[in-house]
Amino acid sequence: MAEAGLFDLGYLTSDLDRISAEDMKRAVSVVTALASRSLSLTTIYIVNAIFGPFPETLISAVPAEWYLQSRRGSRRELPKIVSDEYARCFTSKTITGACRDYRAAATCDFEMDLADKDRQIGMPFLLLFGTRGAPPSQEYPTVWRRFASNLADAQPLPTGHYMQEEAPDQVHDHFVKFFTT
Repeated sequence: MAEAGLFDLGYLTSDLDRISAEDMKRAVSVVTALASRSLSLTTIYIVNAIFGPFPETLISAVPAEWYLQSRRGSRRELPKIVSDEYARCFTSKTITGACRDYRAAATCDFEMDLADKDRQIGMPFLLLFGTRGAPPSQEYPTVWRRFASNLADAQPLPTGHYMQEEAPDQVHDHFVKFFTT
């Protein structure tokens, strides 16, 4: 989003004193540009992508267990060993890294995706997708065939977004099968 001036915004640095009214106007134009390119953009992506170090400050201000539970929503409880590991890894360094990943999605990742939009992944490709309990459809395999010329396998799982947490044994079995055949 270099053409929208995203790289020049004070939000992409830790220097909060640089944020001006003009920066805010430019931020609104960047958000508008991003939203026009994606119908699934949500507030968390916008805030984490633009307003650093604001999200890092908010996330770091609460206990790990509270933040991680609040992000789970209605999903089932994690095994204690998994929950404890997430809490152990909830550090300033990992929080900053996660927020930078959101920012990359709005900047350099977006530009690289745009440059690669007409290329296909040529290597064998395993597609696992969550159905959120709905009957499986061919929607995801159909879409991914446009981007992957060698779709080796496409398997629906009765999960949501966090399939590795919701169906770890099934994910593991698909990985083992894919990587050993």
